[in-house]
Amino acid sequence: LPLMALGPAPEAPERIRKGIQIHALLREVLVREGIDPQQARTYLAQHPLIQAWPKAESMVVGFLNELQERGWTSLPRRTEFELEHAGKSGGQGRADLVIWEPLRQAPTRIRVVDFKLAASFSEETLGLHRQQLGAYRQTLAQHFPLAQIEAWVVGLEGGLWVNLFPG
Repeated sequence: LPLMALGPAPEAPERIRKGIQIHALLREVLVREGIDPQQARTYLAQHPLIQAWPKAESMVVGFLNELQERGWTSLPRRTEFELEHAGKSGGQGRADLVIWEPLRQAPTRIRVVDFKLAASFSEETLGLHRQQLGAYRQTLAQHFPLAQIEAWVVGLEGGLWVNLFPG
């Protein structure tokens, strides 16, 4: 069989481990940044992962800077936001980051952001992310029918932001 018939190559265990680590670090920094941005930057600079993997700091800082440039840092947000029936096989889904504008209780726009340890995305990979984030959008639309819902996938290594479902 041709290699492509077998589907995408599985990620190496080291890459999976790094993806989990950067995910956890970014989540923690986002929570801290919402409370005290300066303290979040100090926490990041002193985090053990930065000592072991210096590139992790630039990925997190790049993500935070992009949020700032987009004007999204002052908006209500939540990391690891649970979404009923939006996961695989209709189970519990969990969005990396959800941002409500202007208020969480009555948003006119919602942005779902999923971050990945990637420099770029193939069309096949973007298709998989569209499925995942499409389920998140559907669930959010049931709770906020008047809001426009965007879904973004972010390649942390390349600083690439792809809007899969423009609002």
